[in-house]
Amino acid sequence: MLALGLDLDEAGRGRSNWANILAAFEYGPASSAYHHATDPEAAQWTLQVELLAQIREGLDVVRWMLAGGKNGNRPKPIPRPGDKKRYGQGESWTVESLDEWIRLKEQEV
Repeated sequence: MLALGLDLDEAGRGRSNWANILAAFEYGPASSAYHHATDPEAAQWTLQVELLAQIREGLDVVRWMLAGGKNGNRPKPIPRPGDKKRYGQGESWTVESLDEWIRLKEQEV
C-alpha cells in the first residue's frame, strides 16, 4: 500500500479514504502480500508464466498435428489457477468421486 501512496494512518485522519484502501487491497498487483496470502497459486501465475504456457500449448498442438493428429490423443491444456475439476463429463462416477463432487458443491454455497 505504501508503494501506492496509501497509509492506514492517513485514512484515520481523513487524508485518504477507506474506499481507496479497500480498492488497493482488492485490485492491487498480483505480487502483493495480500494476494499471496489470499490466493498463493494465482499470485504466482504472472503474465510471463501465462505466455509461456500458451507457447508450450501451441508447440504441443503443432507436434500433435505433425504426428498425424489423431482425435483420441490431442494434447491437454495446462491447468490455470482457478480452473475447477469438471465432474460428470462422460466419465463413470465412483463413490469417492461423487463424495468429492458433493463436498465441492457444498463449499460453493
